[in-house]
Order: sequence, then structure tokens, then C-alpha cells
Amino acid sequence: MQQGKTRFNIAIVLANNGRLSDALLYARAALRNFESYGGRAKDMEDKTKGLIEKIEKRVKDER
Repeated sequence: MQQGKTRFNIAIVLANNGRLSDALLYARAALRNFESYGGRAKDMEDKTKGLIEKIEKRVKDER
């Protein structure tokens, strides 16, 4: 699960620095990692889905 948390944190850093497409890649990779735990990482799945939604909204707003 640590790999997912690392990817999640990198996604936040990238998003905060305006690198939204890279942030989405890391966030989606983190989500896949958390999903591989079959529901045992549900809280992180939910947080990551929320992060993805926020990043996608920023991408749309910048267009």
C-alpha cells in the first residue's frame, strides 16, 4: 500500500505545481494500486477518487 500512498502524494505535489496531466497519471496509478487490495484500502481509494475529481475539474477550468 505504501507505493499507492507515495503515488498519491506525488500527485498532490504535481497538481500544486500546475503539472495536472502528470498529476492525473500518478493519481490514477495510485488508485489502481489501492483497488488491488480488494476493499482493504477503501479509505485511500475514496481519497484518491476525490483527488482525481479535483484535478480533472482544474483541467477543465483551465481550458
